[in-house]
Amino acid sequence: MSDHKPLISFDYAIKYLLRDKKDYSIVEGFLSALLKTQGYKPVKIISVLESESNKENKLTKKSLADMIVEDSDQQKYVIEIERHLKEGFVHKSCFNSSRLIVDHLSQNVDYTDIVKVIHISLLYFEIESKGTIYHGKTIIHDIDKDHPLTIPFKEKGSKAIKSMHAASIFPEYFYIFIPSFDDKIQKEIDEWLYVMKHDEVPEESHPSPCMALVEEKLNFLKMTQTERNHYIAYKKDIIDSKDQMDTALRKGKEQGLKEGMKKGLEKGIKKGIEKGKEEGLKEGMYKAKIQMIKELHRDGVPLSTIVKASGLTKDEIERILNDHPTLHQ
Repeated sequence: MSDHKPLISFDYAIKYLLRDKKDYSIVEGFLSALLKTQGYKPVKIISVLESESNKENKLTKKSLADMIVEDSDQQKYVIEIERHLKEGFVHKSCFNSSRLIVDHLSQNVDYTDIVKVIHISLLYFEIESKGTIYHGKTIIHDIDKDHPLTIPFKEKGSKAIKSMHAASIFPEYFYIFIPSFDDKIQKEIDEWLYVMKHDEVPEESHPSPCMALVEEKLNFLKMTQTERNHYIAYKKDIIDSKDQMDTALRKGKEQGLKEGMKKGLEKGIKKGIEKGKEEGLKEGMYKAKIQMIKELHRDGVPLSTIVKASGLTKDEIERILNDHPTLHQ
């Protein structure tokens, strides 16, 4: 393994790197490697759009970045990158990509020269089929002859009428199930998957010119204390959100079934969910804190920093680590 560990998680790195308006090379390298799997040419970021909408609850909308990119043929695309929680991620990605179009059209942004929205979901859980990268797009064709539908259009500044496939207008989707990656480095995108899964660069030789830059710029130990605190808060928020949702849902269902047997299913489920949420939040807060300590300790974060992030004393943290030996792995 690399000697320059630990790196910050790649989902946070996207937000972190896009703050530097002078150098988008790492994000561009990832996007180009992913799009290359579907025959796209390398892209450059030409504009970063507002990434968080105030219209959504933070548990529903986990947008990491919305941006406009341009390929080597000067073709433009809107790209949206999100990290989703497990439940309903396909429905949410459809909703969010559609809203992205509507929101920015309402801001009088001219999208007539943009072919489509490309949605990318970073998913930190496995699915039954065990695949890693799934891709999908809308295909429109004659139902009898399988001919694609083409439509006329004019490029800006030109009177000539050209034609394009209607499918080029509709959103395109990438779902990346990071834990399912098998750690085999066979092509450029595999290096990025390795970084996402392990928070470190693969030690074997790699074709991507970005890996050395990734190892340099995403090194946790080279961040300022303020940057580290922001990163720790981000990780804690993800852990809290997931654990609270999982625990509240489980407790709500269990308590709801018990109450339903006594007072009727409808009334019981409602009361059970309310009780479950209250109990689940308390239990979730404790488990989230344990999980946060686990991740920070695993990433080599200093004990003094963990004390500040968790609000616990040094003795309490050491006792937790001793009571949970797997935290040392």
